[in-house]
Amino acid sequence: AKVLHLSKEDNTVIAVPLFYVTGLLAQLFLFIYLGGTTYIMREFHTRDLLQLIEEKEITFFHAATAIYNILLQAKDREQYSMRSLKMALCGGAPISRSSIRKLIEWMPWLDFRTVYGLTESSSPATIFPHKRIFDKQDTAGIPIPVVELKIIDNQGNQLPVGEIGEIALKGAVIVPGYWNKVQETQQTFKDGWLLTGDLGRIDADGFLYILDRKKDMIIRGGENIYSSEVENVLLEHPKIIEAAVVGIPDPVMGEELKACVVLKPGECLTAEDIQDWARAFLAKFKAPRYVEFYDCLPRNANGKILKAALKTN
Repeated sequence: AKVLHLSKEDNTVIAVPLFYVTGLLAQLFLFIYLGGTTYIMREFHTRDLLQLIEEKEITFFHAATAIYNILLQAKDREQYSMRSLKMALCGGAPISRSSIRKLIEWMPWLDFRTVYGLTESSSPATIFPHKRIFDKQDTAGIPIPVVELKIIDNQGNQLPVGEIGEIALKGAVIVPGYWNKVQETQQTFKDGWLLTGDLGRIDADGFLYILDRKKDMIIRGGENIYSSEVENVLLEHPKIIEAAVVGIPDPVMGEELKACVVLKPGECLTAEDIQDWARAFLAKFKAPRYVEFYDCLPRNANGKILKAALKTN
Protein backbone atom coordinates (compact mmCIF):
# COMPACT_ATOMS: atom_id res chain seq x y z
CA ALA A 1 0.00 0.00 0.00
CA LYS A 2 2.83 2.40 0.84
CA VAL A 3 4.72 1.57 -2.34
CA LEU A 4 1.60 2.26 -4.42
CA HIS A 5 0.51 5.30 -2.37
CA LEU A 6 -3.00 3.91 -1.91
CA SER A 7 -5.45 4.80 0.87
CA LYS A 8 -8.97 3.98 2.08
CA GLU A 9 -10.25 6.60 -0.36
CA ASP A 10 -9.26 4.35 -3.28
CA ASN A 11 -11.28 1.55 -4.82
CA THR A 12 -10.66 -1.31 -7.23
CA VAL A 13 -12.40 -3.86 -9.43
CA ILE A 14 -11.22 -7.47 -9.53
CA ALA A 15 -11.47 -8.95 -13.02
CA VAL A 16 -9.34 -12.05 -12.34
CA PRO A 17 -10.12 -15.21 -10.31
CA LEU A 18 -9.85 -14.97 -6.52
CA PHE A 19 -8.03 -18.30 -6.32
CA TYR A 20 -4.93 -16.64 -7.80
CA VAL A 21 -2.58 -14.33 -5.95
CA THR A 22 -3.37 -11.28 -8.10
CA GLY A 23 -7.05 -11.21 -7.22
CA LEU A 24 -6.81 -12.54 -3.67
CA LEU A 25 -3.73 -10.84 -2.20
CA ALA A 26 -2.75 -8.03 -4.55
CA GLN A 27 -6.30 -6.66 -4.65
CA LEU A 28 -8.85 -8.13 -2.20
CA PHE A 29 -6.59 -8.44 0.87
CA LEU A 30 -4.84 -5.18 -0.01
CA PHE A 31 -8.11 -3.26 0.00
CA ILE A 32 -9.39 -5.00 3.14
CA TYR A 33 -6.20 -3.76 4.81
CA LEU A 34 -6.73 -0.26 3.42
CA GLY A 35 -10.42 -0.10 4.24
CA GLY A 36 -11.12 0.76 0.61
CA THR A 37 -13.91 -0.53 -1.62
CA THR A 38 -13.60 -3.63 -3.82
CA TYR A 39 -15.90 -4.64 -6.67
CA ILE A 40 -15.71 -8.24 -7.87
CA MET A 41 -16.78 -9.27 -11.38
CA ARG A 42 -18.60 -12.60 -11.62
CA GLU A 43 -17.35 -12.97 -15.19
CA PHE A 44 -15.06 -10.88 -17.33
CA HIS A 45 -16.74 -8.98 -20.14
CA THR A 46 -15.00 -6.03 -21.74
CA ARG A 47 -17.94 -3.64 -21.79
CA ASP A 48 -18.99 -4.58 -18.25
CA LEU A 49 -15.51 -3.75 -17.00
CA LEU A 50 -15.32 -0.43 -18.83
CA GLN A 51 -18.79 0.51 -17.62
CA LEU A 52 -17.96 -0.41 -14.03
CA ILE A 53 -14.76 1.65 -14.05
CA GLU A 54 -16.75 4.63 -15.31
CA GLU A 55 -19.80 4.29 -13.03
CA LYS A 56 -17.96 3.42 -9.81
CA GLU A 57 -15.08 5.80 -10.55
CA ILE A 58 -12.47 3.08 -10.02
CA THR A 59 -9.05 4.45 -9.07
CA PHE A 60 -6.85 1.31 -9.05
CA PHE A 61 -6.75 -1.70 -11.37
CA HIS A 62 -4.53 -4.80 -11.50
CA ALA A 63 -4.84 -7.47 -14.18
CA ALA A 64 -3.03 -9.84 -16.50
CA THR A 65 -1.50 -8.67 -19.76
CA ALA A 66 -4.21 -10.45 -21.74
CA ILE A 67 -6.92 -8.26 -20.23
CA TYR A 68 -5.12 -5.06 -21.22
CA ASN A 69 -4.73 -6.39 -24.76
CA ILE A 70 -8.45 -7.19 -24.87
CA LEU A 71 -9.31 -3.67 -23.66
CA LEU A 72 -7.09 -2.15 -26.33
CA GLN A 73 -8.96 -4.13 -28.99
CA ALA A 74 -12.34 -2.79 -27.85
CA LYS A 75 -13.47 -0.43 -30.60
CA ASP A 76 -15.88 1.44 -28.31
CA ARG A 77 -13.48 1.97 -25.40
CA GLU A 78 -13.32 5.72 -26.04
CA GLN A 79 -17.03 5.96 -25.21
CA TYR A 80 -16.28 5.27 -21.54
CA SER A 81 -14.68 7.76 -19.18
CA MET A 82 -11.53 6.40 -17.54
CA ARG A 83 -10.58 9.68 -15.86
CA SER A 84 -11.00 8.28 -12.34
CA LEU A 85 -8.38 5.57 -12.94
CA LYS A 86 -5.13 6.73 -11.35
CA MET A 87 -2.99 3.59 -11.36
CA ALA A 88 -2.96 0.28 -13.22
CA LEU A 89 -0.66 -2.70 -12.67
CA CYS A 90 0.08 -5.39 -15.23
CA GLY A 91 1.62 -8.81 -14.58
CA GLY A 92 1.53 -12.48 -15.43
CA ALA A 93 3.25 -12.09 -18.80
CA PRO A 94 5.32 -9.46 -20.64
CA ILE A 95 3.39 -6.63 -22.28
CA SER A 96 4.63 -5.32 -25.60
CA ARG A 97 6.01 -1.84 -26.13
CA SER A 98 3.26 -1.09 -28.62
CA SER A 99 0.58 -2.00 -26.06
CA ILE A 100 2.18 0.27 -23.47
CA ARG A 101 2.26 3.12 -25.98
CA LYS A 102 -1.41 2.59 -26.85
CA LEU A 103 -2.42 2.53 -23.18
CA ILE A 104 -0.62 5.81 -22.52
CA GLU A 105 -2.16 7.37 -25.63
CA TRP A 106 -5.59 6.25 -24.42
CA MET A 107 -5.03 7.41 -20.81
CA PRO A 108 -2.07 9.83 -20.74
CA TRP A 109 -2.62 10.61 -17.05
CA LEU A 110 -2.43 6.96 -15.98
CA ASP A 111 0.32 5.72 -13.66
CA PHE A 112 0.87 2.41 -15.48
CA ARG A 113 3.32 -0.10 -14.03
CA THR A 114 4.42 -3.62 -14.84
CA VAL A 115 5.10 -5.95 -11.90
CA TYR A 116 6.73 -9.32 -11.33
CA GLY A 117 5.86 -11.84 -8.67
CA LEU A 118 4.77 -15.38 -7.92
CA THR A 119 2.26 -17.09 -5.67
CA GLU A 120 5.23 -17.81 -3.40
CA SER A 121 6.03 -14.09 -3.13
CA SER A 122 2.47 -13.34 -1.94
CA SER A 123 2.29 -10.19 -4.05
CA PRO A 124 4.43 -8.35 -6.60
CA ALA A 125 8.11 -8.69 -5.69
CA THR A 126 9.27 -6.03 -8.16
CA ILE A 127 7.48 -2.99 -9.50
CA PHE A 128 8.20 -0.67 -12.38
CA PRO A 129 8.66 3.04 -11.57
CA HIS A 130 6.27 4.99 -13.80
CA LYS A 131 8.80 7.74 -14.50
CA ARG A 132 11.05 5.23 -16.32
CA ILE A 133 8.28 3.83 -18.51
CA PHE A 134 9.80 4.86 -21.83
CA ASP A 135 13.51 4.26 -21.22
CA LYS A 136 13.17 0.93 -19.35
CA GLN A 137 10.18 -0.59 -21.13
CA ASP A 138 11.40 -4.18 -21.23
CA THR A 139 12.09 -4.54 -17.51
CA ALA A 140 10.05 -5.83 -14.59
CA GLY A 141 11.20 -2.95 -12.42
CA ILE A 142 13.05 -2.91 -9.11
CA PRO A 143 12.44 -4.89 -5.90
CA ILE A 144 9.88 -3.53 -3.45
CA PRO A 145 11.42 -2.37 -0.12
CA VAL A 146 10.81 -5.67 1.75
CA VAL A 147 12.30 -7.92 -0.95
CA GLU A 148 15.91 -8.84 -1.72
CA LEU A 149 16.74 -10.10 -5.19
CA LYS A 150 19.77 -11.77 -6.74
CA ILE A 151 20.71 -13.72 -9.85
CA ILE A 152 22.38 -17.09 -9.27
CA ASP A 153 24.04 -19.81 -11.34
CA ASN A 154 23.22 -23.53 -11.20
CA GLN A 155 25.44 -23.94 -8.14
CA GLY A 156 23.68 -21.15 -6.23
CA ASN A 157 26.49 -18.61 -6.62
CA GLN A 158 25.47 -14.98 -7.05
CA LEU A 159 26.21 -13.63 -10.53
CA PRO A 160 27.46 -10.11 -11.32
CA VAL A 161 25.45 -7.36 -12.98
CA GLY A 162 24.36 -8.19 -16.52
CA GLU A 163 24.86 -11.96 -16.36
CA ILE A 164 21.91 -14.29 -16.94
CA GLY A 165 20.85 -16.78 -14.29
CA GLU A 166 17.99 -17.87 -12.07
CA ILE A 167 16.09 -15.20 -10.14
CA ALA A 168 16.12 -15.73 -6.36
CA LEU A 169 13.96 -13.77 -3.90
CA LYS A 170 14.08 -13.27 -0.14
CA GLY A 171 12.02 -11.18 2.25
CA ALA A 172 9.02 -10.80 4.53
CA VAL A 173 6.47 -11.50 1.77
CA ILE A 174 8.06 -14.80 0.68
CA VAL A 175 6.25 -17.90 1.95
CA PRO A 176 8.36 -20.34 4.05
CA GLY A 177 7.49 -23.41 1.98
CA TYR A 178 4.74 -25.67 0.65
CA TRP A 179 2.17 -27.23 2.96
CA ASN A 180 2.94 -30.93 3.56
CA LYS A 181 5.38 -31.04 0.61
CA VAL A 182 8.80 -31.48 2.15
CA GLN A 183 10.68 -32.48 -1.01
CA GLU A 184 9.28 -29.62 -3.11
CA THR A 185 10.07 -27.16 -0.31
CA GLN A 186 13.67 -28.35 -0.08
CA GLN A 187 14.09 -28.02 -3.85
CA THR A 188 12.60 -24.53 -4.12
CA PHE A 189 13.72 -22.82 -0.90
CA LYS A 190 17.44 -22.61 -0.10
CA ASP A 191 18.77 -20.77 2.98
CA GLY A 192 15.74 -18.49 3.05
CA TRP A 193 15.86 -17.77 -0.69
CA LEU A 194 13.04 -18.65 -3.07
CA LEU A 195 14.39 -20.13 -6.31
CA THR A 196 11.80 -18.90 -8.78
CA GLY A 197 12.64 -21.05 -11.80
CA ASP A 198 12.71 -17.86 -13.87
CA LEU A 199 15.75 -16.71 -15.82
CA GLY A 200 16.74 -13.06 -15.79
CA ARG A 201 19.42 -10.46 -15.32
CA ILE A 202 19.88 -7.20 -13.40
CA ASP A 203 21.25 -4.07 -15.05
CA ALA A 204 23.55 -1.44 -13.55
CA ASP A 205 20.54 0.55 -12.27
CA GLY A 206 19.12 -2.44 -10.40
CA PHE A 207 16.31 -3.14 -12.87
CA LEU A 208 15.25 -6.76 -13.39
CA TYR A 209 14.84 -8.24 -16.87
CA ILE A 210 12.80 -11.44 -17.16
CA LEU A 211 14.02 -13.68 -19.99
CA ASP A 212 12.28 -17.03 -19.67
CA ARG A 213 11.25 -19.90 -17.47
CA LYS A 214 14.21 -22.27 -17.06
CA LYS A 215 12.09 -25.10 -18.44
CA ASP A 216 11.01 -22.98 -21.44
CA MET A 217 14.47 -21.91 -22.60
CA ILE A 218 15.12 -23.28 -26.08
CA ILE A 219 18.46 -24.88 -26.93
CA ARG A 220 18.91 -24.99 -30.70
CA GLY A 221 22.17 -26.45 -31.97
CA GLY A 222 23.85 -25.63 -28.66
CA GLU A 223 22.64 -22.00 -28.67
CA ASN A 224 20.48 -20.78 -25.78
CA ILE A 225 17.43 -18.90 -27.07
CA TYR A 226 15.12 -17.04 -24.70
CA SER A 227 11.54 -17.18 -25.92
CA SER A 228 10.73 -13.71 -24.56
CA GLU A 229 13.30 -12.12 -26.89
CA VAL A 230 11.61 -13.62 -29.94
CA GLU A 231 8.11 -12.96 -28.60
CA ASN A 232 8.87 -9.28 -28.00
CA VAL A 233 9.95 -8.90 -31.64
CA LEU A 234 6.83 -10.64 -32.93
CA LEU A 235 4.58 -8.53 -30.72
CA GLU A 236 5.98 -5.38 -32.31
CA HIS A 237 4.46 -6.43 -35.64
CA PRO A 238 1.46 -4.16 -36.24
CA LYS A 239 -0.77 -7.08 -37.24
CA ILE A 240 0.01 -9.42 -34.30
CA ILE A 241 -1.89 -9.22 -31.00
CA GLU A 242 -0.52 -12.33 -29.22
CA ALA A 243 2.56 -14.49 -29.65
CA ALA A 244 4.22 -17.36 -27.84
CA VAL A 245 7.40 -19.16 -28.85
CA VAL A 246 8.17 -22.74 -27.82
CA GLY A 247 10.81 -25.32 -28.58
CA ILE A 248 9.84 -28.56 -30.30
CA PRO A 249 12.07 -31.62 -30.75
CA ASP A 250 14.25 -31.77 -33.85
CA PRO A 251 16.51 -34.73 -34.78
CA VAL A 252 19.29 -32.49 -36.09
CA MET A 253 19.26 -29.29 -34.00
CA GLY A 254 17.87 -30.77 -30.80
CA GLU A 255 15.10 -28.18 -30.74
CA GLU A 256 13.53 -25.85 -33.28
CA LEU A 257 11.48 -22.74 -32.65
CA LYS A 258 7.74 -22.68 -33.20
CA ALA A 259 5.87 -19.38 -33.09
CA CYS A 260 2.21 -19.53 -32.07
CA VAL A 261 0.53 -16.35 -33.25
CA VAL A 262 -2.83 -14.60 -32.95
CA LEU A 263 -3.51 -11.90 -35.52
CA LYS A 264 -5.52 -8.76 -34.88
CA PRO A 265 -9.11 -8.94 -36.16
CA GLY A 266 -9.32 -8.62 -39.93
CA GLU A 267 -5.56 -8.92 -40.49
CA CYS A 268 -3.76 -11.48 -42.64
CA LEU A 269 -0.16 -12.74 -42.58
CA THR A 270 1.65 -15.80 -43.87
CA ALA A 271 4.22 -17.86 -42.02
CA GLU A 272 6.85 -16.44 -44.37
CA ASP A 273 5.82 -12.87 -43.46
CA ILE A 274 6.37 -13.61 -39.79
CA GLN A 275 9.69 -15.36 -40.38
CA ASP A 276 10.93 -12.44 -42.49
CA TRP A 277 9.91 -10.00 -39.74
CA ALA A 278 11.83 -12.01 -37.13
CA ARG A 279 14.96 -12.23 -39.30
CA ALA A 280 14.95 -8.45 -39.74
CA PHE A 281 15.41 -7.92 -35.99
CA LEU A 282 17.04 -11.11 -34.71
CA ALA A 283 19.97 -13.36 -35.47
CA LYS A 284 18.98 -15.83 -38.18
CA PHE A 285 19.06 -18.85 -35.86
CA LYS A 286 16.49 -17.19 -33.56
CA ALA A 287 13.84 -16.87 -36.26
CA PRO A 288 11.06 -19.47 -35.84
CA ARG A 289 11.20 -22.37 -38.26
CA TYR A 290 7.51 -23.14 -37.76
CA VAL A 291 4.53 -20.81 -37.42
CA GLU A 292 1.06 -21.77 -36.24
CA PHE A 293 -1.95 -19.44 -36.26
CA TYR A 294 -4.51 -19.46 -33.45
CA ASP A 295 -7.80 -17.72 -32.76
CA CYS A 296 -6.61 -17.41 -29.16
CA LEU A 297 -3.75 -18.89 -27.16
CA PRO A 298 -4.52 -21.35 -24.34
CA ARG A 299 -4.27 -19.68 -20.93
CA ASN A 300 -4.87 -20.58 -17.32
CA ALA A 301 -7.40 -18.69 -15.21
CA ASN A 302 -4.78 -16.08 -14.29
CA GLY A 303 -4.05 -15.24 -17.92
CA LYS A 304 -0.71 -17.03 -18.30
CA ILE A 305 -0.10 -18.79 -21.61
CA LEU A 306 0.02 -22.59 -21.33
CA LYS A 307 3.17 -23.31 -23.28
CA ALA A 308 3.08 -27.02 -22.52
CA ALA A 309 -0.16 -27.24 -24.48
CA LEU A 310 1.43 -25.41 -27.41
CA LYS A 311 4.36 -27.81 -27.45
CA THR A 312 2.15 -30.87 -27.67
CA ASN A 313 -0.36 -29.46 -30.16
